[in-house]
Amino acid sequence: MPKRGENIRKRKDGRWEARIITDTGKPKSIYAHSYREVKEKIKKPPDETVTSFDKSDLTFKDICNLWLTDNEILNKKSTTAKYKSLCRNHIFPYFENIKPSEIQVNHINAFIRQKTYQSTLEAKTIHDIITLLMQIIRYGEKNGYIPPVKNNILSPSIPKKELDILSETEQKTLVNLIKNNITAENIGILLSLFAGLRLGEICALQWGDIDFNNGLISVTKTMQRIEVENKATKTEIIIDTPKSQKSIRKIPIPDFLTAQLKLLSKGCSNEAYILTGSKTRFIEPRAYQYKFKKYLTQANIRDINFHSLRHTFATRAIEQNVDIKTLSELLGHSTVNFTLDRYVHPSFSLKKQNIEKLAVCY
Repeated sequence: MPKRGENIRKRKDGRWEARIITDTGKPKSIYAHSYREVKEKIKKPPDETVTSFDKSDLTFKDICNLWLTDNEILNKKSTTAKYKSLCRNHIFPYFENIKPSEIQVNHINAFIRQKTYQSTLEAKTIHDIITLLMQIIRYGEKNGYIPPVKNNILSPSIPKKELDILSETEQKTLVNLIKNNITAENIGILLSLFAGLRLGEICALQWGDIDFNNGLISVTKTMQRIEVENKATKTEIIIDTPKSQKSIRKIPIPDFLTAQLKLLSKGCSNEAYILTGSKTRFIEPRAYQYKFKKYLTQANIRDINFHSLRHTFATRAIEQNVDIKTLSELLGHSTVNFTLDRYVHPSFSLKKQNIEKLAVCY
């Protein structure tokens, strides 16, 4: 297996790929049928490659691509696709006319200001872009592609958007609509409202993931549509492990939901997807989001994102005094602070109740 930091990876077609720098300073791939073979080829590079080159010939895009290649073998496919998209849509355009050797802290801070205060991007997206840029900058410094940048780089306070949750009335209306005609397709909405599952986790869920005896759901995978390069379709659906180790979890489900799932599972194999009852046919997240909007229209509920159901689950849990540690584990978060900072949004009625408690002695 390749060592951490090596620019070598095993491809899906079984070949091993190493990335080197050509005499023009551009990245180049070398292929072989084994790790040892490709390692030997690196030791004895072909004539058109050299071990030293004029680093001033590199563009910032070249440095970004080198960083992406170096880290590709360490990251999930979806993570690499996300990084490439952020580079292509945000970082490349801004820095394409700035030579790496001339990058200064004012260039970086101007970029951070632009993304933070002059864009309509979500707070998390802004945070991800800035974090990615700084990783590439530090990589460039370490390898001598970019001169050392002073540490007085902005750390902006990125305003967080108030996240939508369903009111208690809206939640009851939506639940009643679905309970009056529960199907394999619409039960995914209840799984998010009463178990806090993410959209991709629901779409990837199979009947074998349900333990009916103990009323548990095993979350071990997620479904995503990611961007791909050099393909006519430009995107593809992948089923992979969840976003973090903590997201691999077992979630207890309410008895009423267990009973409904058991009825829907009759005649289905363990390999069948819950939303379709088929082993070969699934509903992808984007399509399920579209179906969810139709249920909102039927229930005469304002337009919200599917992820708001997960926020609603977290908020209702807090209102029912579920402790934060338990909630964090149910949601599959890496830390309790993440749960508090990102996902728990007390309703006005809960705030009012707490204020009245403080005033009870008067």
